[in-house]
This record gives sequence, C-alpha cells and structure tokens, in this order.
Amino acid sequence: MPIDFEALITKHAAEDGTIPAANISKIVSGISSAVGREFIPRERYNAKLDEITQLEKEKQDAQDELTKAKKWEDKYTKEHDAFEQYKADADAKAKLSSVKSAYRALLKDAGIKDEYLDTILRATVFDTMKLNDDGKLDKADELKTAAEKDWAAFKVTTRDKGVEVEHPPKDNPGNDANPRAAERAKSYYERRYGKPAEPTNKE
Repeated sequence: MPIDFEALITKHAAEDGTIPAANISKIVSGISSAVGREFIPRERYNAKLDEITQLEKEKQDAQDELTKAKKWEDKYTKEHDAFEQYKADADAKAKLSSVKSAYRALLKDAGIKDEYLDTILRATVFDTMKLNDDGKLDKADELKTAAEKDWAAFKVTTRDKGVEVEHPPKDNPGNDANPRAAERAKSYYERRYGKPAEPTNKE
C-alpha cells in the first residue's frame, strides 16, 4: 500500500500547521518504517530479479523442449502410420495375389480355356473372395458353379468322335481280311444275286 505522507505529517503537526520538534523524529521514524515495509534493498532486488530471469529462461527452455518433443512425436506418428499403411497394402496385395491364383486354378478346373483366363481375371471383382485356413477359396463350390455359368462361352468344348478301332476293316477286303467276314460276304452275295461273287483283287 502506498505511503500517505500527508496523513503522516498531519497526524504529528500542531493546530497551526507547525511541526513541534518532538514530533519530527516521530515523522521520520514513521516514514522509515513505511519505506522499510514497501521497499527492499537493491542487492536483494537484483538477486530476486536474477532469480526471476533464470526461471523465465528455464520456462522457455522447457517450452522449447516441449516443442521439440511435440515435433518428434508428430514425425514419429507420421512415419509409423506410413509404415503401418505400407504393411497393410503389402498384406492386401499378397492376399489378393493368392486369391487370384486360387481362382485361376478354379477356372481351369471349371473347364475354362487357358487363353481366356487372364481376361476373365481382369474382369473379376475379388472384394468378396477370401481364402480359408487351408489356403483354398471360401465357398469354392459356389464360385465354380457361378464360373461355369458366367463364363460358359469360354469353356473347352469336346467334339464327338467315332470309336477308334485298333484294326478297322478295309473297303475292299483282301488276303489280310477276316476269313469269317469274307465267307459271310460271299454267302450273302450268292443268296442275293444267285451266283458266286467275283474276286475284286485280280492279278
């Protein structure tokens, strides 16, 4: 609280405004006492000022360290998140590759021609496909049935072939013809035309 010099002097002054000699020492003592309560010696003041300055410096250093720590934390978080994303992308790519390989094998098993496999794989959405713990496609039977239906136009077709005979009969049986078959043919000819068949391999 500031010193009220006027009140201090008025308290010790006479009615006519003069200050008796006996009261002068009281006024000086009062002023000294008040000044002693409100002010500190310069040495103590300077020491306290240095202490405050040091505290402010330490506070600033702590704030700088905190800023550095925050920057380091942000950098670490960014690098860590980027690495985790890289791992996730790599895992997803590996899983997709495995799913594609399994689906390719399923398409071949479904009878799809080899030359169309890559085209079908490019046109296929694999988001819902996944592998079981045994490495095989989940719901493989359903996928195979769907593939056989959806890609029927790309399946391998089998043309009907005649039965292969190890020794097929010749158009004109000769000396190497089956003897029984030759006799039957001669007998049929004689009954049909009433005369023996003439040989077809005349020399």
